[in-house]
Amino acid sequence: MNLELTKEQAEELADLLDSSLRDLSSEIADTDNPGYRAKLVARRKRFAEVTAALGALLRPDGPLLESLERAPESLGQELSHPGG
Repeated sequence: MNLELTKEQAEELADLLDSSLRDLSSEIADTDNPGYRAKLVARRKRFAEVTAALGALLRPDGPLLESLERAPESLGQELSHPGG
């Protein structure tokens, strides 16, 4: 799957995922249903993986910001992830 975002969109998505991760942690702690808890833990893991990938791209020395310095139109390629 490919996803094209502007730098600002990628930063907003990273912020949203970070907020969701914090919310999920407290929801997991408050959940008594083991099945529901397992689903929340799996979701938190997926969110953490995407957050880590975005974080690596958005680092000052990361490929996303380096590509923006080279050519803004290459942003979509930097955020593309084959597969899915």
